[in-house]
Amino acid sequence: MYDDDNAKLRRNIHYWINLDNRNTLNMRASQTSGLVLSLLSGVTAKSIYVSTTGNGSGTLESPYGSIQTAVNAAVAGDTIFLRGGTYAPSANIQVGKSGTSTAPISVRPYQSEKVVIDGDNMPG
Repeated sequence: MYDDDNAKLRRNIHYWINLDNRNTLNMRASQTSGLVLSLLSGVTAKSIYVSTTGNGSGTLESPYGSIQTAVNAAVAGDTIFLRGGTYAPSANIQVGKSGTSTAPISVRPYQSEKVVIDGDNMPG
């Protein structure tokens, strides 16, 4: 960013960020200083993948094998994609962190695959 843009950030006013000369976001500086710092440091939200048969690192090619593992790895802005199948966790899924109103942690099916979470094995 240019020095003028940094001054605008410090004054807490509206400004524009141009990403790759294609996507322009209109953001309020007071609500996005963390996002700006993330953009400057190269940190971005990621997609995390889970499969009923997975045992990998959370990528599409090597998904995690449990929803809990994906939740543990997620940070604000991440999306957890569940591959099709029936998940039958034997323990409650513990969510010990949260996203933000502008960068939630989302859990959703991958594309149009059907996902079932069967709670029969979970404690009372």
